Amino acid sequence: MKTENIWIGSQGANQRAIRRINELEINGSVSVKISDTKGKSARQRGLQGRWYTDVAACGVGCKHEDTKNGVHIVSKYRFGRPIIRRDMPEHWKFINALETEYAGNSDALMYIADKFISTEDFTVSQMAEYLTDFERYYVERGASLLAPDDGLLDWANEHKAA
Repeated sequence: MKTENIWIGSQGANQRAIRRINELEINGSVSVKISDTKGKSARQRGLQGRWYTDVAACGVGCKHEDTKNGVHIVSKYRFGRPIIRRDMPEHWKFINALETEYAGNSDALMYIADKFISTEDFTVSQMAEYLTDFERYYVERGASLLAPDDGLLDWANEHKAA
């Protein structure tokens, strides 16, 4: 069984956690851990995964966006590349060289995004930018995404005032 994380930030999330625990088979093979979150980045990753599922389920995406993993790969390409280009020039040189080599081959470009772009390398503010861009893009196309109310996307508000 793959690890599941549920961040309790609302009564609804609390009920989802209880419902999920009640669905578990009682056979001694599953453990449940309750702990404090380890900062914004852990909550950002949780929201990211939830939004990937939301987009895959709603059918607003393109060829690769019908699964959670497909949404992840396309999003790294669509929203992660600009952050890497701007903030990680040495990493960008490598990605750009690969993309130049395989220009026009969409399957190769998705492979490059999958294997060489990682949101795990982003700072908290870069991840907030990534999530803000993700939200804006998919909401404009009709996706219904969970709306966080705990400041995870404060990057957008900080940069609007600038």
